[in-house]
Amino acid sequence: MLKINGRTHSEAMHLLSLALQAEGGKDETLFKFDEIRKVLEKADYDELPNLDGFRLPKNNLAGFSNSDVGYLNTILPWSSYLVDHDGRTFGNMYNSEKRATPERLNDPRIDRLANFVEDPSSKQVIEYGCFEGNHSAQLCQAFGSVLAIDGRIENCVKTLLRCWMLGLTPTVECLNLEEAENLQQSDLCCHIGVLYHLSNALPHLWEVLTKTSEILLLDTQVAKPEQINENLNFNDQSFGVYRYIEKDIAFAPFAGMRANAIWLTPETIKQIADQAGFALLEEKVVEQRNGNRGRFYFKRRD
Repeated sequence: MLKINGRTHSEAMHLLSLALQAEGGKDETLFKFDEIRKVLEKADYDELPNLDGFRLPKNNLAGFSNSDVGYLNTILPWSSYLVDHDGRTFGNMYNSEKRATPERLNDPRIDRLANFVEDPSSKQVIEYGCFEGNHSAQLCQAFGSVLAIDGRIENCVKTLLRCWMLGLTPTVECLNLEEAENLQQSDLCCHIGVLYHLSNALPHLWEVLTKTSEILLLDTQVAKPEQINENLNFNDQSFGVYRYIEKDIAFAPFAGMRANAIWLTPETIKQIADQAGFALLEEKVVEQRNGNRGRFYFKRRD
């Protein structure tokens, strides 16, 4: 089945929003709609993979009609998707290279976080960067309560919708972590794919650690020694960092909220965690297409 991918959908929806908010009268509005037509003319149509192995167990999605699910797939610019028990897709792939296969709601990183906890159902977890609610849904199934946070209002809406349709109820908050102070306290923290999009990565990491009572799961791009291009002072120390330029795309769902971001080295991350009173439980750094990716589990020392 060929369909317009999520990247094209996001760009078209961004232009539609501008068209509907245009204040220059009919001519400006029609000009914006002509821009949408140009986007659709060069649109990418991607083939969905075989979906049989990705079907979720029977769940609350079964209560929604095909037209309901199709309508929700259309009015929101999804960049990830699920496949329900009946083989229907809920959401959309971003493109043929990114988020091309369906989400399974069984991320082993979250399973591992739960394994470190004696009674997961009694724990509160904060998720930074809820995106479209896939991890939020899994966290809701594993832990007692979930506060899901994202800086983009559309991601908060998609998280609420996706979880509601699955019969799950996280608390969702729209919060720009570039400006946030006094983060909430939590037992656990799930911090996947966010830190390397922040221009305030050092103070944010410190704040997260000070507000986490037990365990932090941190998964982020990390800087290689040869990438270090700047030194930053924090807590009376100097740290070598990689200042990264974010994609300048207004509708890019995977970019940060500012034009540049700070990537920390694994050594800096571990040093900051140690100074905040945490011991390293596990660490894994792998080389990926966009650079090195680090996964860390930290536990507060008794």
